Amino acid sequence: MKLLHRLMIAFGLLLLIVTGASAYLIDSMLLDNLIDQQRKELKLKGEFWAEKVSSSSQTEEEMIEELNQLVMSNKKVEILLLGKQKKVMYTTIQANSLKDWMQTLERRAEKKQDKKLWLVGEAEYIVVSQAVKAGENQRLLLATPVRGIKDVRYEITTNIMIILFIGVICAILLSFFITSSLVKPLSSLMTELKKVRERHFSEVKHIHASGEIGTVTQSVYFLAQELERFQEVQRQFFQNASHELKTPLMSIQGYAEGIRDGIFTGEAASQGLDVIVE
Repeated sequence: MKLLHRLMIAFGLLLLIVTGASAYLIDSMLLDNLIDQQRKELKLKGEFWAEKVSSSSQTEEEMIEELNQLVMSNKKVEILLLGKQKKVMYTTIQANSLKDWMQTLERRAEKKQDKKLWLVGEAEYIVVSQAVKAGENQRLLLATPVRGIKDVRYEITTNIMIILFIGVICAILLSFFITSSLVKPLSSLMTELKKVRERHFSEVKHIHASGEIGTVTQSVYFLAQELERFQEVQRQFFQNASHELKTPLMSIQGYAEGIRDGIFTGEAASQGLDVIVE
């Protein structure tokens, strides 16, 4: 597998792991944050209404009207106003669900449960309980379904995932160009090194690159030039050596053949032998 492909696969896997872990953490933390935020909002509304009611002499109808106006910005908020002995003074909860709410309220009061979410029937709710008038034992319950919060979380998580996905694609494309700019000089360097291995030193080209790769390519180019010069010196040495050896070898061959064939005898043969020895 080519280095470019290995780098791209490694970088892609790293991005997938990082984005997957980020998405998981965001999704797991987002619901808790949204629930806490919704609870704070309900609590502020309940405290504001309870404080206003306690400091004014409004009629029950005016109190209910003001309460409706306070929470009307969020139509998913359910209101349950209880009086003495948990008598329902006002509620926006449907009649077929009110019984489940009262049973849940009794069950939680008996077990002294203090969990963040209330399970009413098959649905989970974020509930804030606020005392209104202590002397009259009035209590206000504001509730909103967790399903709506989960829908908001799903929408936010989806948008975040889309943004992360687009970011991953852009990062992969950017890394492809960056990696290509790093790997391409290495591929060219391998081609030039093959020329060095085949002793085609004069054909080695200088590869333009930056950083450490540029230093290596420059060193390879200078190495090829030095090897080319060495090869040329070696070639010239053998040419000169063969030229220098040619004359004495011819003399040796000529005198040896003359002595062997009896052309040189006596004093001439002795001189011929002296020339051969010299």
